[in-house]
Amino acid sequence: TYADHLTPLVLVALNTGLRQGELFNLTWPDVDVDRGSLTVRGAGAKSGTTRHVPLNAEARAVLKTWREETTGEDLVFESPKGNRLDNVQTSWERLLKAANITGFRFHDCRHHFASRLVMSGVDLTSVVDFVDEDGTYELGEMTAEGGKVERYECTNCGFVDLTTGGAPVSAADYAAQLEAALRGRDLAAERIDDGLQAGMAAGDA
Repeated sequence: TYADHLTPLVLVALNTGLRQGELFNLTWPDVDVDRGSLTVRGAGAKSGTTRHVPLNAEARAVLKTWREETTGEDLVFESPKGNRLDNVQTSWERLLKAANITGFRFHDCRHHFASRLVMSGVDLTSVVDFVDEDGTYELGEMTAEGGKVERYECTNCGFVDLTTGGAPVSAADYAAQLEAALRGRDLAAERIDDGLQAGMAAGDA
């Protein structure tokens, strides 16, 4: 159970590399959980090009659960009023604070996704296709253990250095902190909801 749209929105971003605007424009008819793919329409993409993005197990599970919890038939992520989202900055900043993270932008979810693809052995041409970049990703430094990518470069979005203070801190580390904070947020909302239901039941007794 999700507290609201923020948890599935961030988890899908981390696992698909979609831009924030692409997530806001995403519709249920363009999500095929059974086949494990979603379609980003050119009209809502930065490049203007339609592309198909594969869904990993986590993205499929998140979207399946979110589909069961929502009633809308068009937009996947709606505002509380049922309209298209246009900003989640306040919620995002609260999440970063809860996760004790600084300097991590929503856009960096794309970098995390791209680095995961590279680390899993996906060729850079395919990575560029999946994330819809006109430029190329170039591998930077790699650690000796497991070939873990610590940094990479996207010629269009600028150099991304995933290290701070000389100690390696990968986007994966930040993603894990974000996911933990999201779980805590959802559990807190669930406890509040359970408390309200218990109070209503006691009142009816």
